[in-house]
Amino acid sequence: MPAGAQLPVPGISPFVTPNRDFYRVDTALVVPKVDADRWRLRIHGSGVREERTVTLRELMARPVVERDITLCCVSNPVGGPYAGNARWLGVRLADLLREAGVRPPSRGGPPTSWSPAPSTA
Repeated sequence: MPAGAQLPVPGISPFVTPNRDFYRVDTALVVPKVDADRWRLRIHGSGVREERTVTLRELMARPVVERDITLCCVSNPVGGPYAGNARWLGVRLADLLREAGVRPPSRGGPPTSWSPAPSTA
């Protein structure tokens, strides 16, 4: 989509939802704070040939991809407010899984799990 493209129709939502208007649904009483220097991503599970732990600094050194993604809360009614479009930046999870020796289920691999490693803070 061309930069700045918007439809000049009164009342229509913008293609990209501004961060201040993005919906937020959670049950946390306090917004979690993450220590970026101690944060780790652990890739493990029955389909992982070589368990890996990656730091945020290592992730940030990888090539970044951009995707325009629509998120919608599973309990959002049709036309409800809990949907938004955002441009997401990040690294490809598929690359990390491949490096850990994970074969996708479509190629005979079992389902896997991944989770942020617990912080020692």
